[in-house]
Amino acid sequence: MTDYTCEQIHEEIEILKRTFPIVRLVNPIECRVMELVSEEKQFSWRTAETCYHSWDYTYQCINCISARAIQSGQPQSKYEVQDDKPFCIISRPVHIDGKTLALEIVQPIEYPILPQGHNSCRISSAVHNNNQTLLRDSDTPAYNRHYLSEHLPNIMIEAAKTGKTDAAFVRLKNLGDVFLTAGSVAASGLMRELYDLLLESFRTPENTPLLVRYDENTFFIYENVLDSDIFEERLHWLPSEAASRHILFQNTRLSFELETASARIGEERISSGEALLNLLKERIS
Repeated sequence: MTDYTCEQIHEEIEILKRTFPIVRLVNPIECRVMELVSEEKQFSWRTAETCYHSWDYTYQCINCISARAIQSGQPQSKYEVQDDKPFCIISRPVHIDGKTLALEIVQPIEYPILPQGHNSCRISSAVHNNNQTLLRDSDTPAYNRHYLSEHLPNIMIEAAKTGKTDAAFVRLKNLGDVFLTAGSVAASGLMRELYDLLLESFRTPENTPLLVRYDENTFFIYENVLDSDIFEERLHWLPSEAASRHILFQNTRLSFELETASARIGEERISSGEALLNLLKERIS
């Protein structure tokens, strides 16, 4: 990660703007563009627009390369589409007078226009699918651990604003036994069935919970619409509900053995993603 003074990064941005149409500094934890304001050689920071609005999203980009750049300490890149036009985005972590941000460079990609507009539709679909695939679990439609690590800081900030958020771990205790006796295909099928049960249990007409495959036998749930008492009630009944369900694999009945743990993020004043995960691990042990 490169160290800059405010003056140095301001000069570099001005040079980059001679070549690229969009050059900006982003705080991916708050999902905000940060602007340097210079007055009489004195610099100050101004919080500008929400960064993901550039791509017509209503929440943090699924493939948030600025969060990944800061976590990894390495430049990251991706494609996005806006109004059927593809863009290449490169994000590099920078350290500016004690503040860690991501320097984003955005460049439109010019493709020949094909008849009937099929080209732009195909590109949009490919970009969307690629951004999704990178951060999805291989066995279920849940997000993977990389997604959680890159998005949890922003989730915690939003949770602090609303004060009405809950999280939980749901663990399939007998997954190891299923793997040994019935194999990997059966184990994957059981986790997929558990994903469907969680979605069915916690989805509402207004909201779909965030489901993440935290590790081989555990899902992380984040929910910010349900009343906390209702959330915990549904979580409490989950093991008994799961006990009545099963899948058949090669004429063998595979059942669920679940354990759960929950946390009320606002009420318990949980201040960071790391603290939340550690608390859930402690409660489910």
